[in-house]
Amino acid sequence: MARVHRARLRQHPRRQQIVHPLLVFWGGMFLGLAVVIGIALFGLLYPGFPVADSRRDRSLPLWSYGAVALCCAAGCMVVSQWLERDE
Repeated sequence: MARVHRARLRQHPRRQQIVHPLLVFWGGMFLGLAVVIGIALFGLLYPGFPVADSRRDRSLPLWSYGAVALCCAAGCMVVSQWLERDE
């Protein structure tokens, strides 16, 4: 079976996959985990790191709530159309 696979790869050199999809998936999972661990370690090692000033006015403008609602509605419409097309 290995000979057949090698022969097929020799016949179609441009159709070879460069990276296996599972390798990309698990590599991305590992990278994401490494970033989260790095951020957690940084927070533990440097607890006195300056943060944003909490004395600011935290009120948001009214249009930002409308923008969030509009984006959520548009996303729901896109997903529903995508799912409807696949049926």
